[in-house]
Amino acid sequence: MDRIKNNKSIEHNQQAKDLKSNLEMKAAIEIANRIGTEYGIIFNEAERDYLMILLSSKTTLLNYQTLTSDNLTGFVDKHYVDLAQTLLDKVHESYFIDLSDDEFVVKFTLHIRNLVFRARNKQWSRNPLTSSFKDAYPLIHEISVFISNELQKLEHISIVEDEITFISFHIGSFFERKKELETKLLCAVVCPNYYGMQLNLVQKIDAKFKDVIEIMQVASEIDSLNHTDKIDFIITTLPVKLLQIPTIFVHPFITKEDFEQIQNLIVKLSERKSVLNVKNYLEMFFNEELFLKNVYLDSDVDYIRFMSQKLYEKHYVNEDYCESVLEREKMSSTAFNNNVAVPHSMKMDAHRTGICIIINDKPVRWGEEKVQIIIMIAFNKTQRQLFSHVFESFINILSEWENIKELTLAADYKEFVNKIAHLMDKI
Repeated sequence: MDRIKNNKSIEHNQQAKDLKSNLEMKAAIEIANRIGTEYGIIFNEAERDYLMILLSSKTTLLNYQTLTSDNLTGFVDKHYVDLAQTLLDKVHESYFIDLSDDEFVVKFTLHIRNLVFRARNKQWSRNPLTSSFKDAYPLIHEISVFISNELQKLEHISIVEDEITFISFHIGSFFERKKELETKLLCAVVCPNYYGMQLNLVQKIDAKFKDVIEIMQVASEIDSLNHTDKIDFIITTLPVKLLQIPTIFVHPFITKEDFEQIQNLIVKLSERKSVLNVKNYLEMFFNEELFLKNVYLDSDVDYIRFMSQKLYEKHYVNEDYCESVLEREKMSSTAFNNNVAVPHSMKMDAHRTGICIIINDKPVRWGEEKVQIIIMIAFNKTQRQLFSHVFESFINILSEWENIKELTLAADYKEFVNKIAHLMDKI
């Protein structure tokens, strides 16, 4: 509305022809007309198209002509789809954070397209939350600054700080959404759409299980499902061949027995997902190349130098990181009296948070103690909030002798992560 009032309407570069007849377009036209009547603003066809696309990304349950990252180029210029994907690839490369969720990609692409338009026309959006948001969410802000810098270079534009905060809103909402979905199972529903049968089934399942499952896709046949690797199970009214994904057959008019069957599978899958979620967190900070077995050196100083070098070689820390860890060790030993040492720096100045682990079959001398497990942790300040979920549980596990004994039996990285995940899940 602000842009249109100032004669900065977007140009029509590509029509969303495939969605012209659906409910989103009808709703977009009606909303545009009502705003126009109320505020004297005229939406051109391009503005109505973009309003319609935004609506489409929010109506996945009731309208299955859904906008996804796969079909986005049918509605938004390919240049902006590719540009948004390039930015997300760069975030993954630099921060090891995967932002490839369909809903996020659609909204982010639309935002980037309109941001570039505003930047070229110097028509900035004002954001009253800029100063407070930056202090409250440092990691999100840092990622947004990174995206903005990359976008400036790629598009030869300048981006003001208020616009950086709008990017932060997208990143922040992604993390919130991800956190919410981590507690739920993700499912797809397959049912023919005869006489409202599909919608009726979806609404009944959603009403019964909305606190524990999220219906991510609805289709009339199995072959229409996509991104099935992101689905925990399928509920179907159609006979299907055996699938790798857990699948439940239910009646089109769902029965009490069907509900019980779904509930039983939810309990079973929830237990498994809980452990998998912990593993996902662990693997954000663990690295198989930094997991070592039976490394025997002469002293704690030798271990600190050796492990610091490993972290440096993998670009987690600066070359002088070792001296900072040694300085901390001089103050007091980081060895617990239960076979574990956790050397670390007093500063949170690592490029990114990472963990180097050595497990020895035989105890080695660490100052006045003997240890079998040595865990060197490099902290990045902006990732502290994200890492704290793992770190606090991790330290709780290491404080129990029985857990230490269990972890020393791990034969390799995979077994170690599995053991840690199961132990953390019990906390």
